[in-house]
Amino acid sequence: MYAAHLVACEAFRGELEGLLSPYGTLVHERLGGSTRAKAACAAGAALGDGPPPAAAGLTGLLRSSLRASDHASLENAHAALVRALPASGPAIDRRDGATHDVAQAVLFRGLAVEVTLTFASVAVLASLSVAAREVAAAPTDTLQHVKATLFDFPTIHLERATRGDIAIKLPV
Repeated sequence: MYAAHLVACEAFRGELEGLLSPYGTLVHERLGGSTRAKAACAAGAALGDGPPPAAAGLTGLLRSSLRASDHASLENAHAALVRALPASGPAIDRRDGATHDVAQAVLFRGLAVEVTLTFASVAVLASLSVAAREVAAAPTDTLQHVKATLFDFPTIHLERATRGDIAIKLPV
């Protein structure tokens, strides 16, 4: 199933560009990891909630987010999305929650995928919130843990690394 998501990734993103770009800015999330997919499949099979692998556990594996400028754009984008791609469940309306968004699982080529619809102004604040949470949760027993949480850097021959070899991990 992971391979199927990987193969469908570019086509899914291309279809969303044509479908939703009139309503805001699309941000395509990185494909979820294969370890997560295997765990979701094993959990779904163990629970017996459908033929293994359970599609519900794989919904967030391939996802994109639309950042709309206003409420009308968000609603129009959602309507366009469910007209073009069949919903694989009801929309999860979290506009009054911490994330202030709507998550819609849809079927693309038989795969359950997720599209999150949010407001552009909220998305910026959410990324800062995630960054703050990551920093607060970083183990502080050694500097190595803090560095590993905050930065992506070479682990071999760090003394030869340049600024270009080091990247911030936090979603800012």
